[in-house]
Amino acid sequence: MFGKLGDMAGMMKQAHEMQKNMKKVQDELASLEVSGKSSCGRVEVTATCDLIVKRVSIAPEVLETSDPEIVEKMIVEATNSAIDAAKMTAQEKMAEITGGLNLPGM
Repeated sequence: MFGKLGDMAGMMKQAHEMQKNMKKVQDELASLEVSGKSSCGRVEVTATCDLIVKRVSIAPEVLETSDPEIVEKMIVEATNSAIDAAKMTAQEKMAEITGGLNLPGM
């Protein structure tokens, strides 16, 4: 009779632990930084794994010799690279907690 209630209580405890661990990982991701570079390597963007851009570094020669449109494209390319790295890192960290389960919104 109490077997199902015991199972339910165990599942609730596991869910609570997973939720606590996810909060810890989300806090960690907010401070974990990754970088992305443009294909030429002369523009670098650093962002946190919760997708906040922290720094943009542009080599001086790029600003001196390139037209603004090319510089803009390099910044976009480096930003997208940083975002991809952040998403991948976040996915890997969350997979450690969820055991590889694909949970919506995580």
